[in-house]
Amino acid sequence: MAANSRAALVTGANKGIGLEIVRQLSPKFQGTVYLTARDVGRGQEAEKKLQGDGLKNVKFLQMDVNDKKSIEKARDFIKEKHGGLDVLINNAGILKFVPATGPGLPAIDRSFEAVKDTIATNVTGVLDVCNAFFPILRDHARIVNVSSELGSLAYLKNEEVKKLLTKGDLTVKEVEQAAADYIKISEKGNAGIDLGYPEQFGPYGMSKILLNAVSRVQQRDLDQDKTRTDLVVNSCTPGYVATDLNNNSGHRTVQQGADTPVYLATLPPSSGGKPVEPRGEYVDERKVVNWLAGDGWVQM
Repeated sequence: MAANSRAALVTGANKGIGLEIVRQLSPKFQGTVYLTARDVGRGQEAEKKLQGDGLKNVKFLQMDVNDKKSIEKARDFIKEKHGGLDVLINNAGILKFVPATGPGLPAIDRSFEAVKDTIATNVTGVLDVCNAFFPILRDHARIVNVSSELGSLAYLKNEEVKKLLTKGDLTVKEVEQAAADYIKISEKGNAGIDLGYPEQFGPYGMSKILLNAVSRVQQRDLDQDKTRTDLVVNSCTPGYVATDLNNNSGHRTVQQGADTPVYLATLPPSSGGKPVEPRGEYVDERKVVNWLAGDGWVQM
């Protein structure tokens, strides 16, 4: 395979929205689309299924977003095979419930362990993937951070944290510290709700607020990189999609949920010196949502 052939990578893609993102991206992308998963067997089965459906440019690549060595190994493979990366979709994420005691959606797990695990996957894992792959992004690369409607600032009542996350000179390190502070506060129990942290879906909601905040920072930082051109980052919500993540309680289909991430991943190259839009935004159903104003929240 040519060292400069195009490559796209989707994390957490052996099932659900991630699998459907790969399915929809494959025919629109001139290159290899890598679906990643922690479990080799499940990843290979997903690859077999999609290739059996005629999507021959889909390949499985093992990667665990909670394992830096695994991430670096995947990065090195992409760099050796393709020379760089053209599309990165950070889809991997977790939502933890307490054990169900009856029918319907079980209660959200707000334990200290749940907070740690959720932030580790939904925030730290994304940042570790970005730290590894951003240096090999090529001109016109597209980065999509799959977030949630529950990442709206409307759910964050702690004004100090809200002020931090919305300031114009926010840094990635400050987002990481905000995540660490949230974990520390959660040692006392109840995921910091009494201090103004999100009550709606608790740790999951806070993780997505942090992800939306860092997406804006990433775009600003990439805009300052003069060695490459037209790198675009956006976060988006797939909507409340019926998947294993929420015990299939959502009202959107996976096909509907995958549409906006794929739309953002395939934004055309800039032309005539005009920057591509949207960039550094939070997007729902292909439309920019004013995340800074706390818009985009969902009635459950």
